[in-house]
Amino acid sequence: MQNDYNTHIIRLQNEVNRVFGRVVTSVADFDQLAEKVQLSAQSLRRFYGKIDKDKQLSATSLNRICAYIRVPDWESFCKGAVVQNLDSHRIINAFYDTVAFSNASFFDARLRDTHEAYAEIILQDIPYAYTFLERYRSYPKITQSLYPWFPYYDRMAQSDYIQLIETYLKTQPLDHLIVCQNSFLAYGAFCRLGMENGKKAVEKYTKEADKYIERVWKAYPDSFFHYPETRYTIAKVAQAYLNDKEQEAIRIAEAALKRNLRAKPLYVFDEYFQTPDILVSKLCNALIWMGKIDFAIKIYSTYSQELFLSKDPVEQQSKTFVYERDTNFAAQTVDILRLFDPSIPALESKRQPHWKTKRYEQIQQYLIALKACPRTKLSQKRILKEYLRALAKELNYGVVEELIKVVTND
Repeated sequence: MQNDYNTHIIRLQNEVNRVFGRVVTSVADFDQLAEKVQLSAQSLRRFYGKIDKDKQLSATSLNRICAYIRVPDWESFCKGAVVQNLDSHRIINAFYDTVAFSNASFFDARLRDTHEAYAEIILQDIPYAYTFLERYRSYPKITQSLYPWFPYYDRMAQSDYIQLIETYLKTQPLDHLIVCQNSFLAYGAFCRLGMENGKKAVEKYTKEADKYIERVWKAYPDSFFHYPETRYTIAKVAQAYLNDKEQEAIRIAEAALKRNLRAKPLYVFDEYFQTPDILVSKLCNALIWMGKIDFAIKIYSTYSQELFLSKDPVEQQSKTFVYERDTNFAAQTVDILRLFDPSIPALESKRQPHWKTKRYEQIQQYLIALKACPRTKLSQKRILKEYLRALAKELNYGVVEELIKVVTND
């Protein structure tokens, strides 16, 4: 029995080393692994036979280690549960190795869709995502081009994704990426904690974005760099509302909208972008989630003529890659606003929900159904609320309970 235990432990050690990206040996390795596995460094030293060689780990500790390599539990591992096939990792690594050592660009239409598809696979395996970042830490061409990893709405309130993005930010990406990702983490913190409890967490990330936003404005003085500036505007508006500064929130939003409207086309990544609709649709959507429906309607009614007036060069080159400009996301936002103001015209959607927003948009669809549900349909309303609460629990969206009250007037 002891021999079987030792055999399984050795096999598990090898799998942990594989996921971790190297053999775990140093004090720093054990400390880093302890954070990822959520076990003490002492327990992990015992697991590797560095201390207390005659003591077996508890089932709880072994289950956590197995979860790290994406096996359900220790019992499943001992019964021969298949650890994720490495072929996909090798293929992905080969692709990015080729890009890293060539003159290729991810804004080449021939590479963009592959880059997007691989992002989804990588983010389904967070341990591998860490090894990916470690592998390409010395290759800015890769680390500064991981835009398909963001903004991942469906994971933005989950601790493993949050920790991954915080690790990514330590690779010292470009200023606009630091602004964008910290701002998005701020919005994720708001959705996780809501209006009652989100103040401290939102401020943590907005303060980091504050350090770099001036550099972005200085680099693009006449243009509106929608990727970081839209996210930053949303984060600052949320921060103001959380501090009970409504007029400050309105001032921030209106200043960004005016700058967005008068901006010259943005020249970046060897292309010109004229996409003022991104700020309008994303800001209105965030305001809905903040419960500021009237303000969202006011903004949309004032600036809706700016939606999708021009063609996005990225959109023209790819039918599947979505880089912030998202007709389905915008159309669903408008559907919600129309429930409160039917005079707003419907907006056509040109695609299916994207993998980074699929569950987020599912919540919105249930909110739309709940708002439209007649008061007399009590059973139907109860079922919709149950669906919403189940999704909220899955995604760690504490704010959903507040949204239910907004759409039902409870």
